[in-house]
Amino acid sequence: MRTIIFCDIDGTLIDGFRGMFEISEKTKAAILALRKHADFILTSGRAKCMIPHSLYEVKPDGFIMNNGAYIEVHGKVLKNRYFTQEQIREVTAYSDRENNAYLLIHQKGVYTPDPDHPMTKELLSKLNVAKDVITTCRDGDYNFMVEICRNEESCDAFLHQFEGKLQIRRQYQYSAYDINDLRDGKGNAVKQVIDYLHGDAQAAFCFADSDNDLEMMEAVGYPIAMKNANAHIKQKAIYVCEDVLADGVYEGLIKMRLIDPLP
Repeated sequence: MRTIIFCDIDGTLIDGFRGMFEISEKTKAAILALRKHADFILTSGRAKCMIPHSLYEVKPDGFIMNNGAYIEVHGKVLKNRYFTQEQIREVTAYSDRENNAYLLIHQKGVYTPDPDHPMTKELLSKLNVAKDVITTCRDGDYNFMVEICRNEESCDAFLHQFEGKLQIRRQYQYSAYDINDLRDGKGNAVKQVIDYLHGDAQAAFCFADSDNDLEMMEAVGYPIAMKNANAHIKQKAIYVCEDVLADGVYEGLIKMRLIDPLP
């Protein structure tokens, strides 16, 4: 039975908010070595189209995208949940009324009504989203929404409006909310992948840094936090590895004896 490792992206493998837009060569080499005897699953609020090219170079065995709205393992799509059009209309109408900004996201593109809106432009820049996946043509179905709020007061108002109707997670680095259907979540997605691979949850690992990873941490036997993670995440971890800027995942894989030190 192959070990399964689930790994967050932002704050774990890269950190655009601190200028690290690509995975380090050392961590990339470590993951490639790991994959000889383990399944490596990327887990993120991002969609596949938003993943940096360097992360595709590690040849992930699977993807849990948009906080669990989309699941793919070994090339097979296990889940691809879309919002209803009513859910989308309710959020976008509210955003327009409150002068917030928003993104609608699926695996092939990111819709924004105004890519030059200062708040939208700043967030997309921090995430280093390629310009060729950003569109102002709204069509099709969407897995994920992001509400970009004007200030803390507008963040509180949005949460009050939609909490309980949708799954709302604050982006800890930014005044924005990740939005999912109530049935989504990284924890449920991790369980589905483990079942699909006939794995052992208690023998599985994850690397995490923020609150949207909590359910994932609870779903595996070996939850590992990054040094740059918030205090709540660190409390849930069996081990705190180095900062993402200091090759934390590489160090954590060695500490857990999942790989040998690289030359």
